[in-house]
Amino acid sequence: MTRFVLLFFCCAVLAGGCLTSAAASEYRDDVQSGRIVFATGFETAAEQEMKLPQCYSIGRFGRNGSHCLKVERRNPKAYTLKGFRVSVVPGKNYLLEFYARSGNLRRNSSSSGAPGIAGFEYYGSDGKWIAGKYLHLGVPGEEWRKYSLTLSIPENPKIAKVSLLFYLCKGWTGTLWIDDIMLRNLGTIHSAVIVEPGNLCFRNGDGRFILKCNQDSPDALAARLTLSNGGKDYEQVLEVGPDKILRGDFGKLSPGKAGLKIELLDRKRKKIIARESFRMRVTDGKVPENAALIDRYGRLIVNGKPFMPVGAFATLDGNLEKQVGRLQEAGLNSVIGYCNFAMKAAPAKKTQQENILAALDLLERSGIKSIFCVKECIPDFGTGESFDGVRGWLEPVREIARAIRKHPALLAWYIGDEVPVSNIGNLIRLRETLAEEDPFHPAWTVTYEANEFPRYATASDIVGYDGYPFRKKSVPVDLRRHYENILKMNSAGLPHWGVPQVFCWGNHLAENRSEYGDYIVPSLENMRTAALLFVAGGAKGFLFYSMQDIFTLSGKYNPDPAAHAAEQWKKVGKTAEMLKELEPFIMSAEPAPGVTFDGTRAAVRAFRAEDGRECVVIVPFREKTGPIKLKIGSEKEFVSKYGHTGNTGDGMYEFTADRLESDLLFSR
Repeated sequence: MTRFVLLFFCCAVLAGGCLTSAAASEYRDDVQSGRIVFATGFETAAEQEMKLPQCYSIGRFGRNGSHCLKVERRNPKAYTLKGFRVSVVPGKNYLLEFYARSGNLRRNSSSSGAPGIAGFEYYGSDGKWIAGKYLHLGVPGEEWRKYSLTLSIPENPKIAKVSLLFYLCKGWTGTLWIDDIMLRNLGTIHSAVIVEPGNLCFRNGDGRFILKCNQDSPDALAARLTLSNGGKDYEQVLEVGPDKILRGDFGKLSPGKAGLKIELLDRKRKKIIARESFRMRVTDGKVPENAALIDRYGRLIVNGKPFMPVGAFATLDGNLEKQVGRLQEAGLNSVIGYCNFAMKAAPAKKTQQENILAALDLLERSGIKSIFCVKECIPDFGTGESFDGVRGWLEPVREIARAIRKHPALLAWYIGDEVPVSNIGNLIRLRETLAEEDPFHPAWTVTYEANEFPRYATASDIVGYDGYPFRKKSVPVDLRRHYENILKMNSAGLPHWGVPQVFCWGNHLAENRSEYGDYIVPSLENMRTAALLFVAGGAKGFLFYSMQDIFTLSGKYNPDPAAHAAEQWKKVGKTAEMLKELEPFIMSAEPAPGVTFDGTRAAVRAFRAEDGRECVVIVPFREKTGPIKLKIGSEKEFVSKYGHTGNTGDGMYEFTADRLESDLLFSR
């Protein structure tokens, strides 16, 4: 194999001179700093089937309707502990993060002042208990509360086993829910995300690329990259600019397979702080019909034109014709189909491939694109899939990609639905496999773990955030945290598609009709505001969650399920209509006018369409925020669509609303 060493420098040379490949080879390995040593969201089959002591169970009580650990004690004398063995190093510092909520916690006179919640126990090689560290934390309350604790493991040579506990102290009764546990070495997780080229594919042999490093990476940052292609290794050492963007060019590449290895280098500490590797491809430049490719503005381009997905999550394993009719009724152009491997159009065909292709034909005739779901193939997370007798986890993925990659209804691949960060490695493999078989449709993954977006972005072409803010009526809605999470997602450097909430949390959490009444059933204003929060955050696609909630799950506690579903679905249609009205603005590449406003109270974003029209989106973070003043840097006059904003003169506007309602301003 031939080796070429190409040195490029993207910014000013730092003190100490240029970094050479030879010098970089002497850097010490510090990749494990900040790495996760234990993580669980209780989503794998093994976790859900684990043997648990009395008072413990696992069920769908989690933060996002997912699974979590439940500790329920009615008898104050029934004291049991559940531990998870963790691989830690005595004397080292760690960060423990988890979420907890409680219900009806009570203590008797003999119990401690705090319920306990979490702790560590240390055992010797003989299995005997040595010591314990019990974190007597305060009562979390009925809403999910995040705990972040920095702690050290004692330096004791006798410690051979460490167990992480979640429990209620003796004497306490009530219920405790624990979710999304993560224990990591104290430090920062660094990552490098491929922004360009998309789909892990160098097109037309063009070796140019753009990488994005996490915003909190060191200032004195460099990267060593090695690309293997056509029997040659191309190596570059690049300095990363203050914007954490890295640009380079491997030159003309040979069609076929390619492998890219990246090392991030902390020049000040002379350490390797991250490693990434990607299986990639080089094509000859021919783009097939119906390809969906991301452009430099984050837009999806289908057959040469920008395409903005406005769709819904739906379970497509029943009467497909009826479900497609509902999608058309709401004016949607896309669908993420749970159970895609089982979908079929009437009449049923002999093989799975024939059924899926017939279903895609129906979607195409109906003007609906498929964001095809393969998330269930991921081991230790999904339920598993098979395709016409082909089993495994990557094998069915390859077969389905080969079978449908040329179908005009295919828009993208949905590869990750709140996959635990501990399973990112398998998510990366899934994305690589799809890119090898189909480099002309992007992969999308969704999570609500905003702090982990840099890691999820290494496994995606498009990222998504699915925080659902409208919960209990008794808890005031605060959209600021959700908007901050959307901005964190943007920092990964990839385009994003939003997941607006249109469902009621009572469908998942209420145990009877009375409890269901405690939850918010989204109004039209709620749905509109949820969608516009993503618009303000720069989303280029919108997939409502979810159709099955409205037509199936909401029927449990509504006296007239059909009427309720029809009413809610009509609201979805009106929200979709609003998004389509905004499409010329959202998908425009024109520079937008500036807007001055109080960013602590609202999300505001301006747009300019290609025809010169301008629009401003206003989303307050809370109810009754009081007047919000805006100054728009435009000579045009703007008119409010929903009546919440008035023109006060000299380019100034004032937004007011008694409820949590948003507004749109359009230029005359």
